[in-house]
Amino acid sequence: MDLKVDDAVNCLQKDGVYLGLQLPKSILQEILSFAYSNNCYGDAEYTCGFLYSEKDKAIKQHGKPFIRAEYYNTAALCPAIKKLASDPKLLDIATQYLGKTPVFTGSRLHWIFVVKEAGYDLNKAAMNFHYDLNDYCSLRFFFYLTDVDLLSGPHVCIRGSHKRKKLTYLFSLIRRQPEAELLDYYGAEKSLTVCGPAGFGFAEDVFCFHKATPPISKDRLMLQIQFNLHNYGEQTDIVDPVLLRQA
Repeated sequence: MDLKVDDAVNCLQKDGVYLGLQLPKSILQEILSFAYSNNCYGDAEYTCGFLYSEKDKAIKQHGKPFIRAEYYNTAALCPAIKKLASDPKLLDIATQYLGKTPVFTGSRLHWIFVVKEAGYDLNKAAMNFHYDLNDYCSLRFFFYLTDVDLLSGPHVCIRGSHKRKKLTYLFSLIRRQPEAELLDYYGAEKSLTVCGPAGFGFAEDVFCFHKATPPISKDRLMLQIQFNLHNYGEQTDIVDPVLLRQA
């Protein structure tokens, strides 16, 4: 992966996000091949497994649309994802940013789907602004595996919000906040909508306020690679295969 580690770390320290990542084509193709040939699980339900090509059939059997779908045991089953988890450049960025040798705590490969029906549950798909508290210092790498424009579910974050938080944000039991409140506090110019072609990636301190957006034109497939200073077992996608069932 061709990138300047110092530039990435400096940008993360300032803004909490860095946009200069790109998957090699071979890695992208290997992950896509894995995604299209293995079951994903509608709305993360272990008994709702289906191939992406059979999504419509699975939805019909389920009786209502899926908002998202998760893959499980991805780092164990997909060599390309396992390789990314030990990529020297990603590890170097994580080490310098976190200040210590990081721990890979898990990967997440998931779809968010176009849902035309009313009643879209924004909370279910992390589509309200929130921050994550996985450790007292965390870094997550995101990679788009499908082309993402303004109509296909771009990630949105508020630059600089990893540092400057109101006490009410920090001490609230709810880590979600209204968008209007955040834009008023941080400034609308700090809101960053991240678009990019398949293979494009970015790093983010997940203490930043961020959200997914509902795709309108096409489904979005994304990979996440998480590093913390400690592993509390909260980000893992490891599931006993015995529990996984076809829809």
